[in-house]
Amino acid sequence: MIYIIDRRNRAGFSEQLDQMFRLRHEIYVKRRGWKALERADGRDIDQFDTDNTVYLLAIDDAGSVCGGLRLNPTTGPHLIRDIFPHTVSGEIPTGEQIYEFTRWFVVKERISPEENRRVAGELLVAMLEYGKSIGLTHISLCCDAFFWKTMLETHWDVRRLGPVIRYPEGKCISVLFDVSDRMISNTREVRGVRGPVWRYALSAPAAEIKYQLAA
Repeated sequence: MIYIIDRRNRAGFSEQLDQMFRLRHEIYVKRRGWKALERADGRDIDQFDTDNTVYLLAIDDAGSVCGGLRLNPTTGPHLIRDIFPHTVSGEIPTGEQIYEFTRWFVVKERISPEENRRVAGELLVAMLEYGKSIGLTHISLCCDAFFWKTMLETHWDVRRLGPVIRYPEGKCISVLFDVSDRMISNTREVRGVRGPVWRYALSAPAAEIKYQLAA
């Protein structure tokens, strides 16, 4: 299940958020070599992890994080505006109905190859469905250029915002994609996602189980 975590329920997911920051450091710093993100405490936390950030985390019944992504309002600090404005030709899309998507990951060591694809797909579906539920019309993304093919294969309504740009670890592009019923349907079909995939709760699964046992 994908859990939505924002400023209101963050205290109930403190352990899972710490897992997420450590996993992101392992994936993005140690494996992918994003040295600018390296921290002595082994957590990937940057200027875009703020009180307004919304996290979507795939959490199993034991409370372990299997994957996640990050959403930020474009009315405040975000990656494209503050770090990669040169990836956009023209005006950078911002507004209350546009959020930025970053840090999508799946922990392959914790799940099977079949579950890997399922969790990755459920995160995307949850992002779109949650976005629609809060009134978003679009989501922006600065990503590695190879993800463009994945978006087209998923039949996303997406447009590039500028040219392919080199950065120290590879090539990236910025894009803007729709948040709509069509996008949700296409993503569910291509990714093989069935049934409800996300929820908003006050605490993580393990904490809920402990509470029930105590009662």
